[in-house]
Amino acid sequence: MKKLPKKGQLTFDERVQIMSALNSNYSLQRISDLLNRSVSTIRREIKRHSMISTNVSVGQRKNRCEFYKTCTRTNICNKASCKDRLCYLCKDCNKHCPDFILRTCKHLENPSFVCNGCDRVNKCPLDKLIYDAQHAENTRSLVLKESRQGANLTHDELKALKTILLPRLQKGQSIHAIMVSSPEHFTVNEKTLYRYRDLGLLDIGRHYFPRMCTLRPRKKPVEHKVDRKCRVKRTFEDFKKFIAAAPNTPVVEMDSVIGIKGGKCLLTIMFVDSGFMLAFLRDTNNAASVTATFKQINTILNEIGEISFGELFTVLLTDNGSEFSDPVEIEKMGHKTHPCNVFYCDPCNSNQKSQIERNHEFIRKILPKGTSFNNLTQEDINLTMSHINSYVRPSYGDMTPFARFSATFGQKLLDALGVKEIPAEEINLTPGLLKERI
Repeated sequence: MKKLPKKGQLTFDERVQIMSALNSNYSLQRISDLLNRSVSTIRREIKRHSMISTNVSVGQRKNRCEFYKTCTRTNICNKASCKDRLCYLCKDCNKHCPDFILRTCKHLENPSFVCNGCDRVNKCPLDKLIYDAQHAENTRSLVLKESRQGANLTHDELKALKTILLPRLQKGQSIHAIMVSSPEHFTVNEKTLYRYRDLGLLDIGRHYFPRMCTLRPRKKPVEHKVDRKCRVKRTFEDFKKFIAAAPNTPVVEMDSVIGIKGGKCLLTIMFVDSGFMLAFLRDTNNAASVTATFKQINTILNEIGEISFGELFTVLLTDNGSEFSDPVEIEKMGHKTHPCNVFYCDPCNSNQKSQIERNHEFIRKILPKGTSFNNLTQEDINLTMSHINSYVRPSYGDMTPFARFSATFGQKLLDALGVKEIPAEEINLTPGLLKERI
């Protein structure tokens, strides 16, 4: 009985064997039998990961024109030193000749599609295709890394997609019809658009994506960054330079607190100067929910009219979670006189925002790790934060964060945010505070 070919990704050892076999002029079928892989797998591997080489022997002329043997043209570049000299003898002939046509090797049109086993590979002046195991491994690793980093679109590109899609969706057209009729506007496929919508990266109503209800949910949710370049000019080094230039700028740290995986979670926002912390319940831990929370806060600030968004959040310091990968939408809520600036800690350095990390210990006293937040409401979270912010802190001169924050921003803002001062004798920092809800 014939043995079935192996499936799955090629390993580095298998790539080394492919390279060695190609150097020995093995056929694709022979390589397939050697590795117990299908011929199509070997063919795709070679075509995808071969690299172009322009190297030639020292002193050899790099003329790659189809007509170099019969060409009699002279003085194409109008240099005095080249007068009456045949141009095909010059190394720059291919750059300047208007009749240049690139000559290619016909052997590359047939298996094995590369020059590895060719006897003239070091003497041939033409562009060569070489399969190298290390290059193939590096290329594949880079593709995997980029695919796991998130959406391969910037914030502006996602916004442009919405501008293209929404008017036609509102006219009853389908996603498929729009993409087929205007392919020049899309660099992603239809399935990717559905995934962007499901992750909250594409802000378009769910009813415009009828196939979403038929897609089987992933066993393991995939985290996607809205903007993979969000850290540019927002690193921790940039943060330190900003604070050095404006040392009295108040810093606000933000983070996420997870209940159970896939369930509701919290966005926590801590004002370092006062130790005061806010927490907002979110249905999903993604960038769209973070942006929606800040829009909600901005609406409250506009209704009060006493303090602007940029004055409250002049500097926001956070970690590298995918839920914080849309800084542009947050910063847009500030304005020229009082801008908002988002910065990121270095990867795996949560100690750089140590204040909020320590303050999470109070939340975990009431909502221990592994506790589901799915039955909680924002009123429950406000009650939790009211008790936490009413607790005296030795590090703040035995004052409560509530008192320090209200002295700076006033009671009106606290009332609008739903946080109240709890008498010292009534403060409860145990799970018993929400025992009927968790």
